Parts: sequence; structure tokens; C-alpha cells
Amino acid sequence: MSSTVTSENLQTIFTFPFKDQSWKSKFTIGSLLYMIGIFILPGFFVGGYSYEVMRQIIVDDRDPSMPEWDDFGEYFQNGFKLFGVGFLYGSPTLMLMLPYLVLILFFPFFITGAIPDEYIDMLFVAFPVTLGLMIIGSLVGFVFGMFGVVAKGHMVATGEFAAAFRIREWWPILRNNLGGFLLAYLVLMALSWVITFAVQLLMATLILCIVVPFLMVAVYFYLGLVSNALFAKAYADGVKNLTALEIE
Repeated sequence: MSSTVTSENLQTIFTFPFKDQSWKSKFTIGSLLYMIGIFILPGFFVGGYSYEVMRQIIVDDRDPSMPEWDDFGEYFQNGFKLFGVGFLYGSPTLMLMLPYLVLILFFPFFITGAIPDEYIDMLFVAFPVTLGLMIIGSLVGFVFGMFGVVAKGHMVATGEFAAAFRIREWWPILRNNLGGFLLAYLVLMALSWVITFAVQLLMATLILCIVVPFLMVAVYFYLGLVSNALFAKAYADGVKNLTALEIE
């Protein structure tokens, strides 16, 4: 069965963060927490906030809205669970890409001649091998990224962290709305490219170069809300498709 994602649904998802009467204060809090998310803990609060947006779509079966910042304890807990699922599903990709990233760190020493000659031949052999692992890691990352978003949706639907790893339960949901999940990925990729291009233009001037980094905090907070809402919608559609199929 096909996805029920329409232009109207996409418009609802892309605009919901700005429809609440107090969206400015809610958005400001989220952006500030995102900005200091480098200290990890505030990032869990933002993740838990996105978890609540997903729950609205998957569990409550309603259009998303900006929740109140009124339960930081629950947001922290749910954000930690989202992080855990994302980290575990992203681990295979990280392990494949890490050797290449580590090797790149040694290239300045190679160029300056700081590396002993006996290790240079090893670098020439290691580079194509690690580059190949990097390419494989990119492909694996796409597949496991898809698995990860379905797993997160299943965790939100059940309220259980372990449910994210019960593949037999969420696999039929992915299979019955694969197009919807792929569409969500493509839409987000296109949006990310547009934003990246816009940022490059804005940073061409000195004044905007100073302002843009602060603006990007709000932009990435927005992208986080929208991406989780898009994948939650894809998960909800997959459940509906599966239910309709079972009825038939």
C-alpha cells in the first residue's frame, strides 16, 4: 500500500513549529538548549522534546504541535532513549568509517615528512582499504539509518526502549511503507541542501558570517523537529497500511 503523505501533510509538518501562539518562547528555549547541547545533557532535553512530537503523531494520531517545556525530567529520559537507539543503530557505520577518519589525521604528518619511511608504504596500502570501508560505511549508514528511524518510531509507539530492537515487530511496518520512509529521506536531503547553499551565500559577508552561526542553531532545532515529525508520519502510515492489509 502507498504512503498517505501529501503536499498538505508536508505543509502541516513544515509549518507546525510556527502555529502555536507561544511558539516564539518555545522555539527560543529549544534553540538555546540545542546551542549548549555540546555539553550533551541539554541535547537530551531537545531529543525528548522531539520524542513528544513523534508521540503526538504515532500514539495520539493527530497533527504535531509545539509541546510545553513543562516536564524536563521526562524529556531528559526520552531524549536519552532516542540517543541510545540512534547510537546503537549508527555504530556499524561508525566502525566502518572510523579507520579512514583516523588515517586522515596522519596526512599532515605524511606531507611534512614527519612519518618514518618504513610506515609510508603501510599508509599507501591502508588508504585505499580504509577509503573502501568509508564508501561501504556510507551505504550501510543509509540502510541502518532507515532501520533506526523505524526503530525509534516503534519505541515511541510502545513506550519501550527494547522495542526498538525487536526487528520482527517493526519490519512489516517498514515494508508496508518503504516509499514513505524513502520520501521522508529525500525531502529532508533536499531541504538540507537548500539550507546549506543558503548558509554559504549568507556567510559571504563579514557581518552575516558572525550572525549566521547563531541563526543556524535555530535552523537545526527546526530541522530536528521536522525530521522526527516526517519519520513519525511515515511510521504511522506504515501501521495504517499494515492494519488495512490485515483486514483485507
